[in-house]
Amino acid sequence: MRVGIIGIGQAGGRITDSLLESVEKNVKVSEKVVPFSFAINTAKSDLMGLKRVPKKNRILIGQTTARGHGVGLKRNVSKRIIKQELSSVKREIGTEETYHLDSFLIAIGLGGGTGSGSAPALAEELADTYELPVHVIGVLPS
Repeated sequence: MRVGIIGIGQAGGRITDSLLESVEKNVKVSEKVVPFSFAINTAKSDLMGLKRVPKKNRILIGQTTARGHGVGLKRNVSKRIIKQELSSVKREIGTEETYHLDSFLIAIGLGGGTGSGSAPALAEELADTYELPVHVIGVLPS
C-alpha cells in the first residue's frame, strides 16, 4: 500500500520523521517506495527541527495569527487557521505526484493545538479532493 504521510503539529511532524527513518532503514532498494511526506505546523521551530521531511514539503500556516510561534494548545485557533489556508495547503500538497497513492495518513498529537485542531478539516478536504481513504492516527501525550 502506498501511503502519503502528512504530519500536523509538533507530534505529527516527529511521527512523520520517524516513519521516514524507518522506511529508509528497512526497505530494500529493489522495492518501490514512494516518499510522499509533508509536515504542517504553526510553529516554525518545530518544522525546522525535522530531519527527513523534505524542506520544500514543510508548510508553515497561520503566519499572521500565530507568527510562527504555534497556537498554544488553542485548537479553535488552529481550526480557524487551517480553514482559512486550506486552498494554499492543498496547492502545496498538489505539487507532489499523488496518482500512485492508495491512501493518506495524517499523524497528529492529541495533546497540542495545531494537529488536533487542523486534522479534521484537512482530512475531509483530502478525501473529497483525491477520492482516497484518509486515515488519522492520534497519539496521546506521555
